[in-house]
Amino acid sequence: MNMLNFATSWQRMLQKCGRIRSGHTYLTSAGLQRKATLALQLHTGKFCVPIMLNNGRSIGVRGLHLLTLASLTRTMQAGKRSNSRSSYFHTESASCFNRAFPEDRDSNGSSEESFLLNSNGRRVVAIGDLHGDFKAAVKSLQIAGVIEEDIPDMMTKDIMHKERANISLSEEELDGLFNFDEIEWTGGDTILVQVGDILDRGGGEIRIMALLHSLRFKAREAGGDVQLLLGNHEIMNMEGQAWRYVSPEAKVEANLYRQFEGQTASETNEDDYNRDTMYLPGYPMNAWISKNKCILQVDDTLFVHAGVSSEFIKPFIGYDKMHAYDAANKIISLYLQGRNDEASSFVPPKKYVYFEDLYWTRIYGGPAVDCKDLKEVLKYTNARRMVVGHTPQRKGINTKCDDRIWRIDVGMSDGVMGGYPQILEILPPSSGNESSVSILS
Repeated sequence: MNMLNFATSWQRMLQKCGRIRSGHTYLTSAGLQRKATLALQLHTGKFCVPIMLNNGRSIGVRGLHLLTLASLTRTMQAGKRSNSRSSYFHTESASCFNRAFPEDRDSNGSSEESFLLNSNGRRVVAIGDLHGDFKAAVKSLQIAGVIEEDIPDMMTKDIMHKERANISLSEEELDGLFNFDEIEWTGGDTILVQVGDILDRGGGEIRIMALLHSLRFKAREAGGDVQLLLGNHEIMNMEGQAWRYVSPEAKVEANLYRQFEGQTASETNEDDYNRDTMYLPGYPMNAWISKNKCILQVDDTLFVHAGVSSEFIKPFIGYDKMHAYDAANKIISLYLQGRNDEASSFVPPKKYVYFEDLYWTRIYGGPAVDCKDLKEVLKYTNARRMVVGHTPQRKGINTKCDDRIWRIDVGMSDGVMGGYPQILEILPPSSGNESSVSILS
């Protein structure tokens, strides 16, 4: 029996025995005596979805979220890519695109930086889920006070029509879409945090990322920073689940970006610019996004896409190799790059680590929040509050548990509910006091 059939049969067996439920995959290493990567074949037949089990270390996923991708080079992708392309799976990362995404001059890798960031008296602003809405992203940046100029959305109906009619755009048109060199950072030493979910549901994903990438350089030159976190939609796209929420406009944008880079499908691996594959390990966009953190703490404020529960922390108690949040950043970054063996070495031995919380939990987004559990989580790093996105808030940014949890996903994307952009502003502590929080709109 080959690996795919074996894995599929095993999954069905576990479902029948009640070990896992449909839509949720819970795997442990009990009874497994050797290192193995099990590839579970999606019913669509398009992608291979591996789950890593490694000598007492296991990675939990919700549905097919947080998969590992090393076996792609040996299974579904075998024979599809050139030897040089598949070698990306064994190197640090693929090269970033060379125009809108030049190599970082400073590290932003989750495997290199601590989850802790000292503001040193700097102002912090936080932006919720953007989901491919370029106009909402620009408006958010203006409200945050980090850009002044209004950036028109150049993805007009005329351009969409031209692209779909297979008419090449002019250099000027392409430059207007993806080149943000002239946009100035006006935030001074402000630290900007975006809590994930830039991808999916809208057609401005690449332009949003290119804009934020450009602003990061300029912010750091001014003493500020731009920190981007991973959301569940970034995870899904790097898993190969782009088909779930990608919009037709996003596919158009991806093709236009190929033109912007000055390449045609015949000049390069067409999958580099295919919206269904461009975020997988080995492709240029993965090299940049996979290095974003999943957890960040600035002074006394903890930022994460969906949330952290005490259940996530427990396996790391007594684990002296590194802090739980640093380990999470490193493990997930490495896995998303397809570097499974390295990632598994940072999982606490013989522990089940439930990574779902960080991207998928709704425990902090609904009307009822377990404030006692939240308090325990915050106590772990002496944080005053947690800031999360993920669950759209119809009445805008709000707080619970005596201002210990702030929910900042206002559903601003037209692909979600078209909410008006709001920003969370956190001013640094003064004279020994706690930092202060306000909502900007």
